[in-house]
Amino acid sequence: MPDDAVWRLATWEGNRRRQHEEFRALPFREKIAIIEQLAEVTALFAARRRVRGLPVSTPEGRGSEGR
Repeated sequence: MPDDAVWRLATWEGNRRRQHEEFRALPFREKIAIIEQLAEVTALFAARRRVRGLPVSTPEGRGSEGR
């Protein structure tokens, strides 16, 4: 791999572009599995914040679940 290719990935934008390319290359089932895992992690962090009495942001239109 040429040196310029390595440096292009070293930027925030280059890394973000690479992440998008890798995600697009995944089969649909794997994409769904990753999205479900991310939702589980989000729920875990939200639950921890609620236990500590910290505010929890929710998607617009869903109200203030668990606050």
